[in-house]
Amino acid sequence: MADATPVLSRSDRGVAQYVRLLAIAAFTPGCVGVYVDLQGTAYPALHASARPHEDEPLGSKLVADATPSAAIGIGLGLDFDDGRSSRWSIGYSTESYTLGGNGSARQHFNDLRLDVSVQDLGPDARLRLVAGGGIGAGSTRFLREDGTFYGASGGSARVYSGPAYARFVGRHSVFSLMLGGSFVILGAREWVVRGWGLTTHLTWSWSFVDTHPDVVFYRPLDKVDLAAVEASGVALGCRLVHRTKTEVHLDCAAGELEIHQTERLLHVHCIRSTPARCEGLFERIHENRSKP
Repeated sequence: MADATPVLSRSDRGVAQYVRLLAIAAFTPGCVGVYVDLQGTAYPALHASARPHEDEPLGSKLVADATPSAAIGIGLGLDFDDGRSSRWSIGYSTESYTLGGNGSARQHFNDLRLDVSVQDLGPDARLRLVAGGGIGAGSTRFLREDGTFYGASGGSARVYSGPAYARFVGRHSVFSLMLGGSFVILGAREWVVRGWGLTTHLTWSWSFVDTHPDVVFYRPLDKVDLAAVEASGVALGCRLVHRTKTEVHLDCAAGELEIHQTERLLHVHCIRSTPARCEGLFERIHENRSKP
């Protein structure tokens, strides 16, 4: 009996693998969002050579190092921001190359990128280190030394890294500008085109939820009447979410606030806030509690 199991082509397998990656990413905890990435790279000189372990192809040599090359592209995908401390993304990008010697190329990549914050530059700005890359495929067209053109398709790959300045705008958006280095490999059948370049990525990410991290601080206050805290918050326009003997949870215009009574301290927890906003909300509720 013949085996009825379908045989997937290489491109079908690549799509299936990409769908699986997206499915895994969709169930990853964090601030899930989407992003758009504009890319530009300058390559001083891409080098074309025969594939390793193969003889140089017959025919006139490619003009690969005649003039500098450049690439522009755009990427789209899913974005995951971990409380503004780090970010990773998975997506798809397409790039158009102007190659030395009147050549050109169009490439498509599956893109994976990680941004790690290394320095806070204020409540809404971060200095990050970026590492990213991906594999893909596309077509390459080069001028031969005899004046004819050589065109072929093949697999490709690229990696890039560098510092980035990230600026958060509001509760859902962040703009990031990265300047760094890039290395690309473009497959063209018997030939391989490769080289280093200087790249820049301008990225806009939008999260479906507030990207602020939770804020926690303590106050040396014991024996606080949480019923009075609840009444104070409600008087200021907050909504009571729940209250127990040792905890009160309020939903206010400035954010959600949980106050826990411990033995000698008040444990204050603000959900997705900033230290200034959280402490200001607590102080308003605390001061209003003591008013007649």
